[in-house]
Amino acid sequence: MNDKVKSYLQIIYGYRWLCIIVGIVILLTCVWLYANRISNIDTTGIRNAEKELLHAREYNQQAVDYNQRVRNAVESSQAINERTEERINRSVELNQRTENAINRSTELTTEARADAERAKAIIRESRNILERAKERNTQSQDGATQK
Repeated sequence: MNDKVKSYLQIIYGYRWLCIIVGIVILLTCVWLYANRISNIDTTGIRNAEKELLHAREYNQQAVDYNQRVRNAVESSQAINERTEERINRSVELNQRTENAINRSTELTTEARADAERAKAIIRESRNILERAKERNTQSQDGATQK
């Protein structure tokens, strides 16, 4: 029996590198199976975080777009306000000119009325002079016809 064990040991010893390689393969297979079983970690949190990050990026892009629109609206509003201010200033200036023209027109109207009153007085005086001249002329003609 001793010889039988010796012959088995000699056979195994002859194939020892093969046994070592088979042992290493079995060991690696066991480690891989164990690691694969443990690696079933729940990654739903990571996926949810990635989705939230994607949504945050989309919201951020929308916010940038809205900010650009608001900036454009503010710039447009400023331009409109400047034009409106210029038109208001022009309107105030034109109102002032109109007021000055009305005041000048009032002055000229007052002067024209005074001139009209003087003209009336001159016309009245001229009529009186003409009437007196007619009376004198008639009197002198009557006096000349009587002589």
